[in-house]
Amino acid sequence: MAKDLYSILGVSKDASDKEIKRAYRKIAQQNHPDVNPDNPAAEERFKEAAAAFEVIGSADKRALYDEFGPDGLREGFNADAARRYGTAAGFGAGGPGGFDDILRDLFGGGGSPFGRGSPFGGGFNQAPQRGAHVEVTLRVSLAEAVSGCKKRLMGYGVDVKVRPNIASGQTLRLKGKGKAGPGGKGDLKVHIIVNTPEGAELESEETGHLKLPVPITLVQAVKGGKVAINLPEGGQIKLNLPSNLALPKRMRIPSRGMTTKEGRGHLYVMPYIIPPTIPNEETARESLSQLIEDLDLFYSDDSTD
Repeated sequence: MAKDLYSILGVSKDASDKEIKRAYRKIAQQNHPDVNPDNPAAEERFKEAAAAFEVIGSADKRALYDEFGPDGLREGFNADAARRYGTAAGFGAGGPGGFDDILRDLFGGGGSPFGRGSPFGGGFNQAPQRGAHVEVTLRVSLAEAVSGCKKRLMGYGVDVKVRPNIASGQTLRLKGKGKAGPGGKGDLKVHIIVNTPEGAELESEETGHLKLPVPITLVQAVKGGKVAINLPEGGQIKLNLPSNLALPKRMRIPSRGMTTKEGRGHLYVMPYIIPPTIPNEETARESLSQLIEDLDLFYSDDSTD
């Protein structure tokens, strides 16, 4: 008997979309092949969770699964026909048409979904079974996720076209690129992971907000001015610093964070003051020390409490 998809992710059937997404990401992070090399059990758990999330993480597929179970996910399944025949009369001897007619209606002429060992009997023609689906993980940079890209899957001989603004956790399906079988090839399912840019910290997976520490000088903190910000996806932007900047402070650059299904998160710049470089020459060191002591005179007693 197939496992219940909700139990695979450890959520209830009335779980919200956010709860399902959070549960999947937790399992994916804990069992990702990059984190668990040479661990077949973790890899199987990762694939199992990804397959479950592909269904109940989609509103349309989840509705079909909730109403019809695994049969509702079969290729060519006709939901309207299933509702039409889903009565005692429809499946009984008095229903319209023969049982083979009903099956063709439900599954688009692909033959009976039941094998010879089925309790419904073995007299139906069974369509040749397709090959198994193959699941792989593809990591992309934020720049590649924002602009879209084409990546070569080594070992599979196929190119994956990554659409612009794709988000971590999304899956691309390449039909007919999986394993071969009597009824044709299965599909290749590519699970996307967008790498968090180096130097930035992901504040929230749901919102995609990033925190980016940015060094500034004491002069910039006092006088203000423009500071160059290296954007996580590449390129630069000039950010205006106010004079007499009090730290800590968060400065928002809209829609420059990670990609999500709802759009892009924000980039929060976190300025911090770096001390001046201590010179090697003694006279210069003494001058710097005197400047610091003079500067201390301009701090009020309240500011140093």
